[in-house]
Amino acid sequence: MHALFTSDFVLGLLTALVLLGLLAMHLLVIREYLNQRKIHRKWLVELENLRKKEEERSQAMDQGNGSLQEIRGNTQEKLDIIKLQVEAMELIEKKKSSGDQDPGRANAT
Repeated sequence: MHALFTSDFVLGLLTALVLLGLLAMHLLVIREYLNQRKIHRKWLVELENLRKKEEERSQAMDQGNGSLQEIRGNTQEKLDIIKLQVEAMELIEKKKSSGDQDPGRANAT
């Protein structure tokens, strides 16, 4: 009977140790899951911040491109005006030079 008691005691002890081991492993898995979840949330927050920064940068570039287009348009208008002024000066110069070569035409007008 002493051997039976010892055998039942040993089996009960081994069963308790196995259950405690499983419980400890379960707690370790839960702890690791919570750590990974915390890391993942931090990563998501950083990713969201990166997205916001990229969106702000993109909007700033878009505004910069709009300003550049406006400057380009203004510059083109000024260049067109200068071109017209140069053409007008060339026409005036041609009229003066043609008027100097044909004095009879100057008297006719």
